Amino acid sequence: EYNTVGRDAFNEAWKQTFEEVRSINPDALIGGPGFCDYDHDEIEYFLAFCVENDCVPDVMIYHELHDDSVYYWQRHVDDYRAIEQELGIPELPIIITEYGRMQDNGYPGKMVQYITRIEDSKVYANNAYWRLSNNLNDVCADDNSPNANWWLMRWYADMEGQTLASESHDLFKSDFERSVKKKKSLDHQGFMGVAAYDEQQEQITVVCGGRSGKAKIVFDNLKDSVFDGKTLRITVEETVYKGLYGVVSSPVLLRDYTVRQRGDQLKIDFSDLCEENAYHITVTIEDADAKIDFTNQAGPARFE
Repeated sequence: EYNTVGRDAFNEAWKQTFEEVRSINPDALIGGPGFCDYDHDEIEYFLAFCVENDCVPDVMIYHELHDDSVYYWQRHVDDYRAIEQELGIPELPIIITEYGRMQDNGYPGKMVQYITRIEDSKVYANNAYWRLSNNLNDVCADDNSPNANWWLMRWYADMEGQTLASESHDLFKSDFERSVKKKKSLDHQGFMGVAAYDEQQEQITVVCGGRSGKAKIVFDNLKDSVFDGKTLRITVEETVYKGLYGVVSSPVLLRDYTVRQRGDQLKIDFSDLCEENAYHITVTIEDADAKIDFTNQAGPARFE
């Protein structure tokens, strides 16, 4: 139980363990405290003790397993960095060693939101292990077959280059509720995504998702870039959720088309998103005379 007695007992045990590990291996990386959630007062008290007793961890560890973790992720990272500055601790790597509720795991539309948070905050993170073994933490349908979440993780792992700065707005979902309730601490929890630019390949890749209905992606500052005035090929794919043990042999190609890029912005519209699924976009430079215009008119449908 985390009370005054338990808190102080934990800190003393931490100090003893820290010193024992250091005596065995002075170069060992020590991570902690590993609390099951992020709490400002608990982290601040722990680190103040560590500063006073010369046992500051090399890596900050905590979990994000709350229903609102996607909301508060960045706020917690920023709050922790402020505690570091206040206590005079050099910036430590952060590893969120467990993230995602049981109902989130294996669900592409939710996992892409966590991926967005991980990349925006530039921390390390490990998906929580909740269910059965031997399915790569809800990424495989069986020993050698992918599920829908596998394709999201594959797309994410294949992203190269530098992540692009981004802002997300979800006016008629969480942003509207935040405005009405004046909850300035909340961020939206709807459509989210990560984009990366690979300078060598001259390619932009995006993973996104998290809501149903319509959405729009807008790339800014393209004027005078390598894409300005070029013919661009835009490919949009969808990984369709079929349950944790539903085999998804390949993603669905939704659109494959070319546009002539002129000016500062490139817009990509989605008309029929599904919040269960995740989406993958690639933007590459094509031959000037290339003309491609494919829209999938027979996309996946489910009847119950």
